[in-house]
Amino acid sequence: MILIYFDKNLKSSEENLSNFIKVRKAFYGDEIYGVDTLDKLKVLISLYHKTGEYYYIISSGSGAEELLKSEYYDSKRIMDFIIYCFNKEKYMHYLGGKISMIENVNFDNVINHLKSKQPISNEKDILKHCSSFILEDEYNGTPLKVHRKMSEYFDENYNIPAFDQNIKNKILDLLNKIAQTKYDYENAKNIIETINDEVNLIKCYTAESIIVYFLNKCLREIDDKCIEFAGLLNYALYKYYFDHPEINITQDVTFYRKLVISIKDLYAYDLFEGKIICFPSFTSTSIDPDAFGFPVVKTHKLTSYSKNFPSDQEKTVSRDKCVLLKFNYKYNESNICPAFDINSLSYFENEKEFLFPPFSFFRISKFNSAEGTRVDPVIIELEVIPKKEILEKHLKKGGTIIYDE
Repeated sequence: MILIYFDKNLKSSEENLSNFIKVRKAFYGDEIYGVDTLDKLKVLISLYHKTGEYYYIISSGSGAEELLKSEYYDSKRIMDFIIYCFNKEKYMHYLGGKISMIENVNFDNVINHLKSKQPISNEKDILKHCSSFILEDEYNGTPLKVHRKMSEYFDENYNIPAFDQNIKNKILDLLNKIAQTKYDYENAKNIIETINDEVNLIKCYTAESIIVYFLNKCLREIDDKCIEFAGLLNYALYKYYFDHPEINITQDVTFYRKLVISIKDLYAYDLFEGKIICFPSFTSTSIDPDAFGFPVVKTHKLTSYSKNFPSDQEKTVSRDKCVLLKFNYKYNESNICPAFDINSLSYFENEKEFLFPPFSFFRISKFNSAEGTRVDPVIIELEVIPKKEILEKHLKKGGTIIYDE
């Protein structure tokens, strides 16, 4: 399901923002957009007109009226236009066809209306992280309890492991259960069998091998086998971190990462400026802004509705933009930075690489809009939220990882 929540007060109204977060929580497995200007809405409507995809819209009464009167309104692509308003009577003349009216009494009525249109068939689908980041409120709430489950499972079974043969056997057994194909399993197995300690594991991670694919995929899954697999590798990396305090950061640092971000998440970064967010996967960064290049921007082929026009069949459309992330860390001796220096262990030399572990927290401090090209990327500045000292004490005792929430 593609869902657009359009409200011109979305950034300024806590109630509207809270309603949008409810939508994100209810439909995690879907493509959810929060839009606060007609210009952004025009970009999305133009995109789906090109791809031939259909979408839902939620809007307040005033925003809906403005959209309905604008040139952007495309009734052919809308599955349902849900108008959420105080005065239902005022907008009754719009009712009918693909327009539904829900009076502003309880926003849960909007959620229930959408679920009646698009029922959730698999509860696990909405438990996956389908964004590049999670809001702190979403992380602390349900259903996103992946990290707690991962930590609790590990603490109950392993304490802090060395990457020994026993751990390797457990990882291979789990890998055999979660690998989708025999080829993937054999490929990953060959790599794991060469790993003898945490240093080899880190080098394997920086080489962007298939192990990284499995690791980050498992960090997004709820299945116990995936959580255990991610937990074992994650803690082995942590063990190296805490056994080698010389790699801890003791000064102000700015880290950089170049990546491509979907328009969906790009709008969310803008919308959530000032909010604390969490990255669910490992995040490689560098203190050199030019160390990494931008990944290839994905394109999407037009759908078959244009098959009668051969010249249109070759056209593609991009939903992704080039983004430069700047992670700003202010040193405080009472806290420790969650990133650690793996430059000496990196598979790629001279990248000056630093690694943030899964479920690290950041505050969106500044969003600088741009074209989103390699030459003119969008720049997003993030403030690193450090971990408390209690983290180290707990880990050395085999206790639970505690993040500064």
